[in-house]
Amino acid sequence: MSGSIINRWIINPINMVSMYIPIDGIIDFFQFQPTTSYKQDDWELMIKPSRSSDWAVVIDHVVSLSCDRSSKEVCANPVTINGVEIYSGMEVSAGDLLGYVGNYEDGEGGSVFGRTEISIGKYIKNGNQRDFNNFCPTNYLDPTVKANLQSSITQIMASYESWLGDSSFYN
Repeated sequence: MSGSIINRWIINPINMVSMYIPIDGIIDFFQFQPTTSYKQDDWELMIKPSRSSDWAVVIDHVVSLSCDRSSKEVCANPVTINGVEIYSGMEVSAGDLLGYVGNYEDGEGGSVFGRTEISIGKYIKNGNQRDFNNFCPTNYLDPTVKANLQSSITQIMASYESWLGDSSFYN
């Protein structure tokens, strides 16, 4: 199968994956991320469980639902939740529709397909400065959930290596 068929048939539909707010909370921070050294042109936001919390869920690489995902044109439309443009201090609920997964190119200037990053972080005081430390959420999963997730990911990776014909791709 040629790469162009794979790009149209398998990869492009991935950029239409919808993202949902994972926790009840408050939008603490958001920004549009224009492309610099690699394809972005998408949004990042942080949701705190309450205004006073030092903890936040970070969702990186989100595209507005109003963007045409079949286009390669940059779409900087604002992210909306329930029809309202997001703003710092906005209350959100787990399950609210957020947007589409963000942009990521195939590395050869071809198709744009979807990606996102979700992490958990904590604001810490560092002298007079307030820093933010990210933590991988999989480190905090129940052991049985973590084992099932790792098994699924390992199977996906093996399947891709088999299709690619390179069993050492992820080594």
